[in-house]
Amino acid sequence: MTTRVLARAPLAFCLLLGFLLGGASRVAEAQNASSSEEGARAAVAVRALFEKSCNDCHGAQLTKPKGKFGYVLDLARVAANPDYVVAGKPDESEIYLTCESGEMPPEDEREKYPQLTQAELAIISQWIALGAPAAPSSAANASGSQSGSSTAEGSSTAEGSAPSPKPGEPLSPQQYLGHSHPVLVHFPIALLLAALFAELLYLVSRSPGLAGASAFCAILGFLGAAASCASGWIFADLEGYRETHAVMFVHRWGGIAATALSALAVLLLLRARKSEGSRLPYLLVLLLCAALVSLVGHYGGVLVYGEEHLPLPIELPFEDWAKSFLEKPKS
Repeated sequence: MTTRVLARAPLAFCLLLGFLLGGASRVAEAQNASSSEEGARAAVAVRALFEKSCNDCHGAQLTKPKGKFGYVLDLARVAANPDYVVAGKPDESEIYLTCESGEMPPEDEREKYPQLTQAELAIISQWIALGAPAAPSSAANASGSQSGSSTAEGSSTAEGSAPSPKPGEPLSPQQYLGHSHPVLVHFPIALLLAALFAELLYLVSRSPGLAGASAFCAILGFLGAAASCASGWIFADLEGYRETHAVMFVHRWGGIAATALSALAVLLLLRARKSEGSRLPYLLVLLLCAALVSLVGHYGGVLVYGEEHLPLPIELPFEDWAKSFLEKPKS
């Protein structure tokens, strides 16, 4: 019976994967719509901030703008200039670094234009992290009419701002795979924990059915973990996470380690079945794998919902370790 279960595991996984990917496009469309709306809100917010703090010195209405930068409200043009913005990377974007360092506004202007607050800096950072989208044309036009600018150049700047990306556009195969990550990632978590639970019950009851259930879940869990790692790596790039992001570092490499452990657990299981040896090594590796999968899942929740999504009674040191590792000078 157990042999038949093992033989059918890859087929069951293929059927499950086909079902999941069939619904991935709907998930991706919803995420695209949500991402587009979030990008539009960020663009509107950052344009309003630039209009309040920067437009008097860098606006299109000026004959001689300071620093020869006179289009601060044309977000599409600002984002297209690599000297100012590196899309998805605030820490490499000059327009953010200049404000964060306190260089802008300059000291002689701070009575009229105070330095940006942390909340205002966060607005710029979020806008760049989301890809530095242009403000919707309606928001740009409304802002332009409120500012009372009557110059032809100012009008063309407002009208020339590209609208936010429209949801529902066709996805590339890479985007399709990346956006399937939220669908795929839950299955290895559940299956590897179920494999451990079934194996513990097998130790008590010695039921062949539980042994087969543990093996079935372990194999599917490994295949699901591999698919989750592949899609998650792409998804992180699509969402603009930087390699220096400590939580992403722990989540990404923890997921890869969990996948490797699940593969080792399956190999130990197959070896034990072939030689009719002890299943204890399989159980121990599966226990480590389940613990690591739970930790990786926690940090995935931190990425999506923030640090307080699941308050824990203990402090996990992994994020601090990752920060110190990433900040260590490269020799």
